[in-house]
Amino acid sequence: MVVQEIVRWNARLRGSSWLLVVPLLGLLGCPQLLDDSFSTSRLSGADAGGLCQDGACGVPLSRGAAGQADQTGSAGSSGAGGATVGGTAGAGSSGSAGTAGNGGSAGTAAASAGAGGADAGGSAGQAGAAGSGSGLACWTLELSDGTHDSSSNCVGIAGDNNVETDTGTSLSLSYQNGDPCFTGTIASTGWGAVYIMQFASGSNWNATAAGVTGFAFASRGATPPSSLNVYYKGNGDSTDYCRTIAPGETAVPFADAHPKPNCSANSGSTVDTTEMEELILAFLPRSPAYSVNFCLQISALD
Repeated sequence: MVVQEIVRWNARLRGSSWLLVVPLLGLLGCPQLLDDSFSTSRLSGADAGGLCQDGACGVPLSRGAAGQADQTGSAGSSGAGGATVGGTAGAGSSGSAGTAGNGGSAGTAAASAGAGGADAGGSAGQAGAAGSGSGLACWTLELSDGTHDSSSNCVGIAGDNNVETDTGTSLSLSYQNGDPCFTGTIASTGWGAVYIMQFASGSNWNATAAGVTGFAFASRGATPPSSLNVYYKGNGDSTDYCRTIAPGETAVPFADAHPKPNCSANSGSTVDTTEMEELILAFLPRSPAYSVNFCLQISALD
């Protein structure tokens, strides 16, 4: 088309043949000018990413919450300048590769055409992040009232849970988001208050067969106590095996609980984990009396 236009233009010049030779020489010297078809292609980029940790709420679960499904990376942006596939014209800038989560699939970069038909990579999609852990969130006990059964967990714990108080102490029990919550005042005299949770309705619970090695506790709320005593009781065993814990997140394996009153000792006998009866949390009296207002998440340890 370009050649025909030049011929017609030179014909109108009536004999100026030397003007026709110059542009023809230019076309023969630059054959790219005869081709107006620009090519495009697709680029992909995958990169190893960092770990994605679930930490949903920072609570110590036995094996972690279920992983989140991978998400597909977003397509790269088109360049500006030359023709692109379904995009705007222009010179594209090279895009960065998508980052992969732990176990996630890397994102894919979509290529766009740059000026003069040169390929330029769009920005790469970001890979979905895989959650950590093996999905056993049911090792965290989900309590909604004074009774619980195997539907509240997957370690076979069932029975009643309640609060008992001594004279002068007031402590009410409620439930929020599956956790027992405590509000009241612990007197400076007497034995204070206890929260009692049965493992098997007054019978034997075999923690060893269930794969449980202890329990973890995570407190939240405006006014937790400065300390709690955790007691593990065996069925038919008059000994209380205890450990003193502070607010926050604390794990108490059965092997770390020893006969009271040495609740901070690191040696001594431990509970028979094949015949367990109760978990007891003791609010001990102190002078002066003190108030509490907090919730406690209870999770089994593997």
